Amino acid sequence: LTEEDFVDVVRAPCAAVGRALALLGVGPWPECVEKHSHKAASRRDAGLSGRIGPAAAARVEAALADTPYAWMLDLSAMSWPPGIKRPEPAAH
Repeated sequence: LTEEDFVDVVRAPCAAVGRALALLGVGPWPECVEKHSHKAASRRDAGLSGRIGPAAAARVEAALADTPYAWMLDLSAMSWPPGIKRPEPAAH
């Protein structure tokens, strides 16, 4: 597994989540459409659903809820918060 840079994740959320799910062998991935991309202009007010669509957003939110990584749902975050351990890659 490779570590994803957080800035790359917020720039291209569909691609980043797709790579993570593929590495985990999770599927099928619902259709993911980036509504707003950092390639053009940041639209943090759009929320996750507005960025990748309601079905994909619900799946991401459910996966991160009640985990130390729920902070990733905060679209204003720009760096890994102190005190949160980075996940260790798991071999499959």
